[in-house]
Amino acid sequence: MAKGERNVQIIRVEKIKELLLHSKFGYTIAELHEQLLQRGFSDGERTIRRDIGGLEVIGFPLTVSGDKNSGLRYRLESTTSMKHILPVTQSALMGVYLLRGLASSLEDSPFQKDVEEFFATIELKLGTKGHEFLKELEDSIKFSQQVQLSTRINRDVLTTLQAACVERQILEVIYESVASGVKTRKLGPHALYFDHGSLYLLAEDLASNKVKTYAVARFSEVKMLSDEPYTAEAIDPKQFFDKTFGVFEGNEPHTIALEIDRALAPFLSETIWHSSQATEPMANGNTMLRFHLSLTPDFITWVMGYGSKVFVHEPKELQEKICEMAAAVQKVYEKKRVI
Repeated sequence: MAKGERNVQIIRVEKIKELLLHSKFGYTIAELHEQLLQRGFSDGERTIRRDIGGLEVIGFPLTVSGDKNSGLRYRLESTTSMKHILPVTQSALMGVYLLRGLASSLEDSPFQKDVEEFFATIELKLGTKGHEFLKELEDSIKFSQQVQLSTRINRDVLTTLQAACVERQILEVIYESVASGVKTRKLGPHALYFDHGSLYLLAEDLASNKVKTYAVARFSEVKMLSDEPYTAEAIDPKQFFDKTFGVFEGNEPHTIALEIDRALAPFLSETIWHSSQATEPMANGNTMLRFHLSLTPDFITWVMGYGSKVFVHEPKELQEKICEMAAAVQKVYEKKRVI
């Protein structure tokens, strides 16, 4: 729908609401059509009937009297408080439902109570028709079991990290990493970043002057140093991770070409894995999937996960890494497999 058409629709619906609200006995569709014609609207009865249906779906308190023979008469109840109605369309309710489903990854996390309260507030204001439509969505659209956000995240830690990002203050933290173990650090915070079911802090390690990624679940203590502002220019995480597959830190990006077996091609090519992704059909029936990315451990593992159904054409460095990892896996199984 064009912007101008949308504006006309909004004005027409508002006029219908006004007519129905101030009518003592209500209007039939034909009478509404006549009233709208007198006010300069040229839409047909079918359009008006659709607008009435839309008002019912989003929960406006319409009463209907009469019958099909004499004509159904519609009236908007003026005694019902309109502040309890949330005027959203069916497509907007679909969006609410999808967001609620996607938010299931936050179950048992510090965000669960906030998310539940948010959606409960929306549902209280929907009205009967809105609730009926949500129930239809629940019956027809289901969500898979998703990766859950770590339950180890401490709410107080998270609150302090978020405040430090907003107020641009240096943090003193106790953080556990795989390489260094538990260690006290000073960090210059940039932003919190949610990726693949995990929450991270993008921050500068002030000892090495290097921006790194820190898993929020691994902070045991954090303290914002209110007398030490962090003055470095803020980094946008989306730009920082633009050349990586996830949140692993990478070096220079490579031009990557993967040949996808025809049996797997529809799944891999129809899913957007990265913004640099491009696909092209091959003469042999397979699909070439291209990226411009750093060769980070998570990307290499992702490629390996599809086994012989994915072949690396370039770069040679990725070919070698895949071969090395495959040989290492084979060696482990040869050593430990049960005979």
